[in-house]
Amino acid sequence: MSPTARATQLRLSAKDLHFGNVAVGQTRSLSATVTNAGETAVKISSIRSSAKVFVVPKLKLPLTLEPGHHLALHIGFHPAAVGQANGTVRFNETEATLKVQGLGIKQVEPGKAALRASPPGLVFGSVQVGENAKLPITLTNTGTTSITLSGRGLRGAGFTIAGRNSPVTLQARHSMTFTLTFVPHRAGTFSGELTFAERGDPALVIPLRGTGISVGSLSYLPAGMNFGKVIVGSSASRSGILTANDGSVTVRSVTSSSPGFVVTGVSLPTTIAAGHSLPYTVTFKPRQNGADAASLSFVSSAANARLSMRIYGSGVGKPEPPPAAALRATPASLTFGSVQVGESAKLPIALTNTGTSSVSISESQLRGAGFSVVGLSSGLTLAAGQSFTFAIEFAPESSGPVTGELTFTAPEHAALGIALRGTGTSAGRLSDAPAAMNFGNVTVGKSAKRSGTLSAGEGSVNVSSVTSSSPEFAVTGLTLPVTIAAGQTLHYTVTFTPQQSGTASASLSFTSNASDANLSESLTGSGVAAPKQFVTLSWNASISQVTGYNVYRSNKTGGPYARINGRIDSATTFTDMTVIPGNTYFYVITAVNSKGQESKHSNQAQARISTTQ
Repeated sequence: MSPTARATQLRLSAKDLHFGNVAVGQTRSLSATVTNAGETAVKISSIRSSAKVFVVPKLKLPLTLEPGHHLALHIGFHPAAVGQANGTVRFNETEATLKVQGLGIKQVEPGKAALRASPPGLVFGSVQVGENAKLPITLTNTGTTSITLSGRGLRGAGFTIAGRNSPVTLQARHSMTFTLTFVPHRAGTFSGELTFAERGDPALVIPLRGTGISVGSLSYLPAGMNFGKVIVGSSASRSGILTANDGSVTVRSVTSSSPGFVVTGVSLPTTIAAGHSLPYTVTFKPRQNGADAASLSFVSSAANARLSMRIYGSGVGKPEPPPAAALRATPASLTFGSVQVGESAKLPIALTNTGTSSVSISESQLRGAGFSVVGLSSGLTLAAGQSFTFAIEFAPESSGPVTGELTFTAPEHAALGIALRGTGTSAGRLSDAPAAMNFGNVTVGKSAKRSGTLSAGEGSVNVSSVTSSSPEFAVTGLTLPVTIAAGQTLHYTVTFTPQQSGTASASLSFTSNASDANLSESLTGSGVAAPKQFVTLSWNASISQVTGYNVYRSNKTGGPYARINGRIDSATTFTDMTVIPGNTYFYVITAVNSKGQESKHSNQAQARISTTQ
């Protein structure tokens, strides 16, 4: 008997199935998958639909679903009448429930009116809370007669509709267009339905879906820009970064208060996803001698909708000699990408003195949680043309985007800033199903297999090794190292091949970069000796006076036969214990009287020795 399953073991691929519009008398099928996510087998004894219009497949029940195994079902909707139908499909009455719904509509006769929607459903995608998105939808009468829409219904928070209200008559081959608006009032997923009725009966249902996303905030690096001295008529450029925090941000405009400073590299408006950044470039091209200053203004949909940054530069009338000291960083900024919390990443950066005399760095200042400098000591002096390479290490303390800046100060040179950014990701969690495997009794020299599943939760997980503490248990199906994305699974197989009789146990160890870096699974099984094969013969006693019988055997039908009993035996049964698996034997019996005279061979009996235990 299979173990009793817990109510949480069965997992459905979807919580509900929407069949949409189906003509009365017709059938539409959708698939759903049920998975045993537990550690023990599940016995499915019933799969029931609460309504006759929702048809479940006829399976041979009960059936057993092993851990990690799936059962695919095709569920049909066969409406018997016009109107909305709702129901459930239950597995083992209470262990798992799938909600089902559909709309029965009138069958369209040839030449009659037929209502169609284009597109058949609307998906608004992601819309920021408080913002709105509009999408059109067109109704078309594809028949040859007119159709009268007697009613229109709209269900779902955040959805509104504009256009002519019912009742309305739509002539054959004509269309009309409506506009739907989605305005989310909170973050999350929203769904709804737009329903049209014909003479009081539902004629068409159009599903609606949209996602509300939180209002983000906008930050920028560096905090300011100083272009120094630039020859009139030439130009100098600096790079900057805009970052969206807590939610996506739409940047609508970037403007400079002075024509000498021009922003390039961005196509507006543009949306920056949460945790992502957008690079831009500011170019200073002075038109006359003297100092120039401006404000760079950023207008966006963020909570801090208006930001400004000060930028400076000076125009000079003629080329100046090369600067005595000119400090440059390569690259000008560092982007670390995604790094898991608890781990770190390093990137190199080089400082170069492009001037004609040495430069001494008097001070360096690092800003930003999780960033550190590796390989750079205080009091660094660079001769003209000399470079020095060091590294910045990013070890995030928590998940989410992080920005920072490394600033160098030298008496002979303006401050040099290097923008830093990276994203911390949560350490993944590795789980194994089942938590233990019991192979039961397995014949020595034979093998038995069991399947297991590794799952990554909360973040991706890199599995570097899988080891078994006993050679009798072997793992296959994994190519290591392997990375399991968050929410994904990986299947493997364990094979038990006992080498001797008795109970065997082992531990299966998984090494990874997950929060639970060392995960183990217990393995047990018992080796049992192969049973001895034999052939038992029996026959009717001779009607003559005999003292006993002889038993003969051959590997070929019809002989020749060899005697296999040690002495004449009066019993009418004989057991042959010398058989070999896979062979076929042919037997005959003779009777022997008191004078030692032996009868003719009896009829031949055949025995095939199985190779399985």
